[in-house]
Amino acid sequence: MIRLGLIITSLLVVVSCTHPPKNQSFPDVSSVAHAASKVTELNQAELIEQVMMKSGMTEMIEQLPGVAAMGFDQQSSSLISRREYEQFRGLYLQAFSASMIRETITNYLNDHYDAKRFTELLTMLRTPLAEKMTELEVQSSSVESQQQMMQSANIIMGQVSPERLALIQQLDQVQQATQSLLAMQMMMTQAMMVNTNKLVPEKQQLSERHMADSLEDIRKQSLFPAQQYIQLNMVYAYRMATDAELEDYIALYKSKVGRWSINLLNQAWVNVSETIANKLATLMTQNFVRKNAL
Repeated sequence: MIRLGLIITSLLVVVSCTHPPKNQSFPDVSSVAHAASKVTELNQAELIEQVMMKSGMTEMIEQLPGVAAMGFDQQSSSLISRREYEQFRGLYLQAFSASMIRETITNYLNDHYDAKRFTELLTMLRTPLAEKMTELEVQSSSVESQQQMMQSANIIMGQVSPERLALIQQLDQVQQATQSLLAMQMMMTQAMMVNTNKLVPEKQQLSERHMADSLEDIRKQSLFPAQQYIQLNMVYAYRMATDAELEDYIALYKSKVGRWSINLLNQAWVNVSETIANKLATLMTQNFVRKNAL
């Protein structure tokens, strides 16, 4: 699953060894009885663990704290002192605990567990193309890869062909990647604004109305950059995949199990963003608001 954030985020993969002709309909993964037979004996915990591992979520969770640190260091600290900024940075990264993120996702998948659908999903993720695409996604999610991608962004997008970009745009649309990324960005942006607002002198704090208006402006202004960022990530992540493989990947997400998996895993990452935002708010209250009130 393509990272959504990050990605996430993130966010956040299929056919057999051979590709069907372009005009051939993509088979429903749930009908692949042979592959499915390998996962039917797994219990709930094992099935969820395998889905997280085969989708790349397990590795991406471990990478998130580093990516979060990189993202935070790109933000302006002009509104608060350097000491407060460094303290805020420490709390922010504490909210991105890999163990907490893993627990949040595991709990969400347990709450939405359906044995048949999870079996179909794992069957899909174990196909050769899914494994290849997941490996490409995980490789491009590291801090080093993200830094390299951003440094070469203009070159990367300048070299992509119109036909390739059209496939990337289709994949973005069927995965709902931009919309999910924007939802997670806004949740985190709101948490950042609300809690940073508590650090400045009372007379300089934004009113609730002003903050709401600012968030709406940010949302509108963030849509196009989010779309560009997702497309850059996809172009970069799938640079070793052929157009035929991307076409098969798009077809996957249009299948029944593909559409269901998009909703499940995207919402799992959105749930992670909400958990992080709530954790950050708690930490800010404990370490800044209460201390400033003394």
